[in-house]
Amino acid sequence: MRKIRLSQGKVALVDNGDYEFLLNFGLWTARWKRATDLWYAVRREGRYLYMHSVIKEMIEDHGIPAGMVIDHLDGDGLNNQRANLQIVTVAENARRWHNRKLGFVNCRPPRLGHRRIVVAVRSHA
Repeated sequence: MRKIRLSQGKVALVDNGDYEFLLNFGLWTARWKRATDLWYAVRREGRYLYMHSVIKEMIEDHGIPAGMVIDHLDGDGLNNQRANLQIVTVAENARRWHNRKLGFVNCRPPRLGHRRIVVAVRSHA
């Protein structure tokens, strides 16, 4: 594992085999993405080019399929090691993000189905 320095005092974690390629690719900066509440390593080339996308496209023969996105398994947008990146559907990525926000990192949240949970609150007057 190697570290690539970014702006704002951040570092991106990458595999040893990807380190030189990414350094020669150009200057990487850190970007906070409000929608996901995460930091990412990016380059600005008219649009944002994410480091994790560059790495996954190097691995995949035909690029990333339509309707699919890259998920950081540990929830850290700056950890761009290959073992931490997985191609998933947009729905699966959203479900994982939501579960992380609720604290369900390595397990599924409880399924309630159509049952209603009623909580009685007593007033101590």
